[in-house]
Amino acid sequence: MLVTVLGFSLETKLIRVSKTFESKKSSETKQVQELTRDRGLENKTFILDTLALQ
Repeated sequence: MLVTVLGFSLETKLIRVSKTFESKKSSETKQVQELTRDRGLENKTFILDTLALQ
């Protein structure tokens, strides 16, 4: 199953970052940690949501 993690900006009301991955190969927690690190989002307030795609 594919899972997409989305990062939504409260300021712009837009999705700022997203990452799709196969749930059997990786966990949501690991992907969110990588996403926040890669995008420089440490020490920021943000909202994340996940969508399961079939």
